[in-house]
Amino acid sequence: MSYPTIPYDQARAWWRAGEAAGEPGDPPDTVENTSGFHRDWLTEATTLANDLLDLLERSRGAGGRDRFSRFEAEAAVRIHQTLPRDHPALADPEFWIWYAADPGLSVVRTRYAGSTIPGIANFASPNARESLFYRLWVRGEMGWRRDEADPYRLARYGDTDFWRSHVFRQKYAEYPALLEAFACFQYPEGPDGPPHIPLTNNQVELRTFVKRMKRIGTNVMVEFFNIEEAFKLMEEEWNRLRQEEAV
Repeated sequence: MSYPTIPYDQARAWWRAGEAAGEPGDPPDTVENTSGFHRDWLTEATTLANDLLDLLERSRGAGGRDRFSRFEAEAAVRIHQTLPRDHPALADPEFWIWYAADPGLSVVRTRYAGSTIPGIANFASPNARESLFYRLWVRGEMGWRRDEADPYRLARYGDTDFWRSHVFRQKYAEYPALLEAFACFQYPEGPDGPPHIPLTNNQVELRTFVKRMKRIGTNVMVEFFNIEEAFKLMEEEWNRLRQEEAV
């Protein structure tokens, strides 16, 4: 076996049965995919899941950001460090479904404690985009900088919603310079510092700013910007937005 998968339809049926019962049952049967080189995925995934559970426990009561934002910042680093970047499994949504529904089930349930069974998107979706483990791995991948003293400095910035709403769902964040400029613009004092645009009033100001950046990204060739140019653009747009609001 090269890597394990669980098809989305099977995962969806498993989740619905668990929701009805108030408790997830045994995971669906694994389907083997023979692409790529072989690894002992079950052992690696179980070891990583135990590591993440320990990280979740240690994040309780720590200072700074809320518990789960602290957890996800470090979990993204652990997952990206552990899994092989060049294996085709990481591009397969059904691999991530297997990870969440089988060896990582306890991590998902602990991360979303308080519900009988967390929402299905945390386990499975056709493209796996919202599943916990996949989005943490993508955060690590997007925030990884090979030549820095701390290659994961950028991945440690921001809270959970910063990444889910303002990075993963925005095309401009695909460009490394814009992503880094945006993280440093929003958190000028570093990963644990206060946000530049206050996260109040349901983040209306931040969401408005992101919409402006999204529009600019369709009209300006931002893919050729360096970090300094991207940061300057964001400062200019933020000042322009504040001026408009003051009128």
